[in-house]
Amino acid sequence: MIENQLRRKVSNDLPKVEIGKVFDERTVKATAERRIPLEISAYSLDQQETVKSHSTHLTMHGIEFASSSDYARGTLLRINVFLPDFWQRKRKLVNYHRVEPPEHFRILAKVVRIDVQCGKSRKKLVLAQTVNMDEIDKKVLSSWLQESDRDVAIARRRI
Repeated sequence: MIENQLRRKVSNDLPKVEIGKVFDERTVKATAERRIPLEISAYSLDQQETVKSHSTHLTMHGIEFASSSDYARGTLLRINVFLPDFWQRKRKLVNYHRVEPPEHFRILAKVVRIDVQCGKSRKKLVLAQTVNMDEIDKKVLSSWLQESDRDVAIARRRI
């Protein structure tokens, strides 16, 4: 009986997934290229090797990055995103102070597609769908993307 109550509580606490909603990679590719430093590791309970990389496209829905590591389709990734001025932006949205301000935020993402690039580097372009991200970090990323889009639009008008 207690076991059933625990199962019900756990299932109620899980995030709701919209059935029938399909990830559209155009939502990631529609943005301008953004080279943001990343640290990527496969999600696991064991200590995994962290790979440094950079993003090519970044949105709240997903991320595309270049990597020399092999990831199978469907692999869950832990991605640390080093957004410029991250703590200054986040501090405006939270009511607490940190002794050591964080330099990055974390995204949990699932590998959707892998494209092998030609050339000597043999790097792969990995497209990953965002599975989980902190709500405050999502707001910080959204504001940064809007500012970045505005800066790109102003630069294009000058050309």
